[in-house]
Amino acid sequence: MYARNGYKVEFIPETALNKTPDLKVTKGEASYFVECKRLAKVTEYSESERQEWRKRWLNLVPFLTRSRQNIFIDVIFKVEVKDTNEYVLAQAFNGIKSKISTKKLLKIENDEIIILINRIDMKSVHDHFDNYMVKWNSPQMISLLAGSFSSSENYTHLCSPKQLVRVGLDEGIDILNIFCTGIHSGYCARWECIAEESINKKAKDIKTHLSKAVRQVPDNTPTVVHISYETLHGPVIEFERASKIEESINNFDCHEKDVRAIYCHAIQPSVSEEDWEIAETTMRYGKNGYEPLNILSHDMLLDEIDTRISQNTHWNEDFEMLLKR
Repeated sequence: MYARNGYKVEFIPETALNKTPDLKVTKGEASYFVECKRLAKVTEYSESERQEWRKRWLNLVPFLTRSRQNIFIDVIFKVEVKDTNEYVLAQAFNGIKSKISTKKLLKIENDEIIILINRIDMKSVHDHFDNYMVKWNSPQMISLLAGSFSSSENYTHLCSPKQLVRVGLDEGIDILNIFCTGIHSGYCARWECIAEESINKKAKDIKTHLSKAVRQVPDNTPTVVHISYETLHGPVIEFERASKIEESINNFDCHEKDVRAIYCHAIQPSVSEEDWEIAETTMRYGKNGYEPLNILSHDMLLDEIDTRISQNTHWNEDFEMLLKR
């Protein structure tokens, strides 16, 4: 990115004795140290929440398989997942399974949870397999069972395959190329937690990484900080996270460090049934009276030919798409 903006870029070797910036960049009389940090893909809370979901799903699976019906369920937790009974899904399904039909969407709601239960259209699933093999554990497989797929949503599924085929055995690439020729049965769930506590804990701030970055740069030397993170939790959480980041950076005291600008690069890999793409939003903040655009006139990391650039964040665009549905 700096090279595209006309800078000469030098990587600074790491030493065992002292923490150093990652880069030194120079253009004309302007020279900056650059420090880069990257957040973990998901927070510890997100992983803990996923494990709590998994307990409840595994308790539900025996009831699903004994029903001999191909079921899709939508689950919304109103409270933190850990605060619900581990058998909450199994109990809800067991109490309503006799009412499940091919034409009726069933809904269960209480103070803790909303559950929507529907039959999977197995005719459409079989029709697809009549023409195509489907990659195992892929977005396409989930889309067949759930009716759609979004990479920012949480899915869990279970299938009984007719046959699994490995492709590319001779080239040694078969481990990632397992395809299914059809399924005998399928079960799928999409789940989310809308509890305020859950949203707040998953919307991780960058304050800790920013503090580490500033500590690593020399005193009284022009410095630019870049922090990247992935936006994998959907627009509600990313909207909350962006608000936290803005407040943290605006209130951050760099003390004796001459930090000129802080850039946050929010990156979202998006996989669909047919293709994949990457969305990126750069949030830029000047410090000590400096203007970030004077340092980098173009501050997108993933700058490829035909990239569509807008003045909106990609999570706001996701919000707008949801509203149109």
